[in-house]
Amino acid sequence: GKLLEGEDLKGLNELTMNRIFSTRDEGWLQGSPELKSVNVMTHIEKLDKLLPGALGHYNRLSERCHPNSLGHHQMFASTDYSNGNVTYDSAKAMRDVTAIIAGLTLLGVAEHCLGELSVLSERVSELHHRVSPS
Repeated sequence: GKLLEGEDLKGLNELTMNRIFSTRDEGWLQGSPELKSVNVMTHIEKLDKLLPGALGHYNRLSERCHPNSLGHHQMFASTDYSNGNVTYDSAKAMRDVTAIIAGLTLLGVAEHCLGELSVLSERVSELHHRVSPS
């Protein structure tokens, strides 16, 4: 927003390059320190300030997806300790359905943001052609 309003093509280019080509690879960063990536949690924490609870939902959904005891057994299975059989437990699988629905709700937010990004991309293109005619 601020970079576009200020017609700062250099700043827009730096931001775009960082978001598209960012890395944590120390070798690459020696030659291009401006490409150091921002941790995704930084963005999720910012989202949580705009949409309180987003971080909590992210954490719960991450646990559901993580291949560990909580992500697999505790959320999806039951064990019969008399014989060691592990079976899928649909009641456990559905107990955190609110977090899943909240995650799905964010798809609408993402769709809106992508629409806004499309409009901003057009504005950047128009700015580039106006300021830097070929």
